[in-house]
Amino acid sequence: HDGELESASATTWAVLRDRGEIAARMRSIAAATTARSSSHNPHSHDRVGAALAQITIGLTRWARGERLSANQMVRGHATRTVTDLVGSLLPSANAVVLDSLDPTRRLEQAHPGVAERLDTALRREIPDVAHELLDILDVVAAHSDAPSRARTAIAAVHTTLARSRVHAQA
Repeated sequence: HDGELESASATTWAVLRDRGEIAARMRSIAAATTARSSSHNPHSHDRVGAALAQITIGLTRWARGERLSANQMVRGHATRTVTDLVGSLLPSANAVVLDSLDPTRRLEQAHPGVAERLDTALRREIPDVAHELLDILDVVAAHSDAPSRARTAIAAVHTTLARSRVHAQA
């Protein structure tokens, strides 16, 4: 085999017709994906910290005029981290199976209010996106095993963002 298939990630799969040991390869890929996901799933307070770092780094880059990098950090990395936390920690009103490889998939069905807030925020400037991510992160932290220092850190980043917005308007 060419090895291209082995570069993929998968958790759910089906092989309709197997002429080249595809099913065995897919079982191996699914096992590796599950092992990778399990070993790369730190405690929620670590993920809250990661989201805060991503938001702060993105805001700093935005303030320096590094728009592309700020967009990647906030709209990409921080949004993915926050949606992963939402999917794994907030109770859902709908019995929807979220995608374990992409936390944004099916978020609209599982958490419609959060998804709508994010969709609206993602159409705005980076400081507005950061503000909304922090608000959502605060709700998530309240539903998790995150220690009170995580909520204190969220509030500190929120305060810093608010101060920077006041200075930017002056």
